[in-house]
Amino acid sequence: MSERATATAGQTVGAVDIDGLRLPLIVHSHIPKTGGSALNNRLFYRWFPLSQQLGLYRLPFTAMARFAPEGDGKLSGKRFVSGHIPVGYFDNITSAIYVSLYRDPVERILSFASFAVASKDHGALKLFDTNLKPLAKSDPDRFLRVLLGNNVIAVRQFNLMTRLSAGRPFLTGDATSDDDLTVALTTLGRPDFRIGLQEAFDKFVLQLRFEFNWNGPEPNPSTLDVPLDVVEKRLDFRIRQSDLRSSTVDWLRAEQTIDLRFYELVARRVEERSASLVIGAASESAAS
Repeated sequence: MSERATATAGQTVGAVDIDGLRLPLIVHSHIPKTGGSALNNRLFYRWFPLSQQLGLYRLPFTAMARFAPEGDGKLSGKRFVSGHIPVGYFDNITSAIYVSLYRDPVERILSFASFAVASKDHGALKLFDTNLKPLAKSDPDRFLRVLLGNNVIAVRQFNLMTRLSAGRPFLTGDATSDDDLTVALTTLGRPDFRIGLQEAFDKFVLQLRFEFNWNGPEPNPSTLDVPLDVVEKRLDFRIRQSDLRSSTVDWLRAEQTIDLRFYELVARRVEERSASLVIGAASESAAS
């Protein structure tokens, strides 16, 4: 049976005391290449008064390979935690509010491939005996077939959004399954889970600020690592769907049918949530 995080019933939300306020622990279940680094920068690093910036505990790489952390006290005094970890990762230690961004699955996988090429020494490319970077620039279709044809990379990257949402580790040895999709859909109903879309990034930021009353001063845009794919754009390399043959795009979609189905449902849930927030705000305004 695949290992996954499981919720513990009856927990109270983990919290820390700051300036006499009891504030919840917020865990960013950071799905790679969905704009999560920008979310960290925009909210967790930059936005809050210094009295609330207790630091963001970035989980080590090894956390991605296991399902449950040890109770080593590293969460003590932390307000924010971020890592490529499943939703519910800390359920056996403390409850928290989980936050995740989602992205069109084809765009996400192309962002991963672009990032691997743009990075100086990406681990995925170390799995190959030859240097794939020239191929990425001369024949991106063939490059993607070679890169994602590697079974280790394919299992880790295809349908990753569903797997992390289902409580399974990033560095897993098992491919994402329909059973994971069933669990992930249940996860969307967790009352302690907040979801947003990379394609509506600013709206999600505003939603979080509104819900948690984060009313600190607007950050200076020059201090933020945006736009979202800042590394790719800085290095002037990115594989776009328009660069590819239609058969390659069709193949990427076929390999990610689970994530495509899940993403469609996430987008629908986000739209419903946004509509309810608008109605709620309108009702408060009318009442006042």
